[in-house]
Amino acid sequence: MKRLSLFTAVCFGLFLTACTQEQVVISKDDLRKEFVSLNQALRSLDTSESPLAEIPFGENYLKSRHQLLKRGMAQMEDSELNYLMISERFPERYLPWPIQSDLDSVVVSWPESKQNEWFTFVLARLKNAQESKIRLSSLEQRYLVQFLSKWSLASAEKVELLNYLNDYKPRTRLGMDQLPNGSEWYQSKLNYFGGSVEKPLNWMQLLTIKLGESDEVKAIALDYQNIKTSLTEQFLALRCKPQDGVDWQYHYVHLVNTATNCSFEMTKVERQYWLTLMLLDVGMHYQGWTTQLAEQYLRSRIDGDDEIIEAILQHVSLYPASVFVFWGSL
Repeated sequence: MKRLSLFTAVCFGLFLTACTQEQVVISKDDLRKEFVSLNQALRSLDTSESPLAEIPFGENYLKSRHQLLKRGMAQMEDSELNYLMISERFPERYLPWPIQSDLDSVVVSWPESKQNEWFTFVLARLKNAQESKIRLSSLEQRYLVQFLSKWSLASAEKVELLNYLNDYKPRTRLGMDQLPNGSEWYQSKLNYFGGSVEKPLNWMQLLTIKLGESDEVKAIALDYQNIKTSLTEQFLALRCKPQDGVDWQYHYVHLVNTATNCSFEMTKVERQYWLTLMLLDVGMHYQGWTTQLAEQYLRSRIDGDDEIIEAILQHVSLYPASVFVFWGSL
């Protein structure tokens, strides 16, 4: 009986210890710092930091990211955390070299052994992805081929990856619709950035009504050639105080909170411009517009040269639905 009581007491003590460990409070600021540290290779805010030991989108990375999201969601309600947790259901992990990341500048600073480890990992992931009918877009393929071709490193691992990408057959369209569960993934992005659970076709109808028979508008002044920073983030930076977030893609700026907590009035040209990009966004990512059709639509609405038109298509392709943070301001 005494032994049983002692055993029960020990187990109860261990249980309390485990509970205490699970309930360690983490502040939003500390959570953001941990995400910044984890994602150094994807978005390097401090170039003096030592290179991250874990491979981005490797198993250790994915496990660490998931645990961070769980810790954050257990202690605070935040739409961004919920959005990122939902995103884990979709094929992001199979496309480990997002061209809007800082990986191209970070990887070249790694020791050659780690670079080769990265090339081998990317090649394996892309092959696994292909078996599941998950493919890069032509934009992503072209960017990576150009980057690797310019790199003087001549290791067997780099050459093998480059040869694979040269022979690679990308998706025929720039949108998400050709990815497995791409429509559901896009819907989750629309829900988050748009702040409303509307089906894409409903969005298309709303946008068509809003745009009406408006005249062609000039492209607003943004850095279109910078694909590392979305047009949405660039515009908000000109008007609003950035709110801290945990998503590396937007430089740890919480786009939804930034737009929501910022009071500004758009000009008529700006309203027409963002409405045009929203409609383009739905067309590309949900309706499966070809690049030719998307370009044709954009030219009919935006007064811009060829470089700007092409750059807008690239931004809309790389940052799906993010333009919808402006819906509440229109």
